[in-house]
Amino acid sequence: MSKKYTFIDLFAGCGGLSEGFLASNSFEGLAHVEWELPMVNTLRNRLEKKWDHTQEDAFKRVIHFDIQKTKELINGSWTKETKNIYEDTNHPDIALGGLKKIINKKKIDFIIGGPPCQAYSIAGRAQDK
Repeated sequence: MSKKYTFIDLFAGCGGLSEGFLASNSFEGLAHVEWELPMVNTLRNRLEKKWDHTQEDAFKRVIHFDIQKTKELINGSWTKETKNIYEDTNHPDIALGGLKKIINKKKIDFIIGGPPCQAYSIAGRAQDK
């Protein structure tokens, strides 16, 4: 088996872009970051049911977070405000050590990120109404 390239998916949504990479069998998703909880839950469920991740691994890899808090996302050590918002919906390792702890010194080959889903995202056309 050849080496799999690794990636982090920012703005992951329900995981459609990640799914395309994973389906090629040439990539491993190290982490997926999304700030809308229903999408986070869908992606975690998909990793378990379709891609055979354990529940704990899916909970750890799919991070419910606001990407604008970049330092906290990467390093952990969350502020009290951040803990109040995100601590209950993420694996404890993320709050403590951020992406660095989850990735654990693995090389990241790609960072991917999809555009907002126009029909559903609060950043897409749904806001035009």
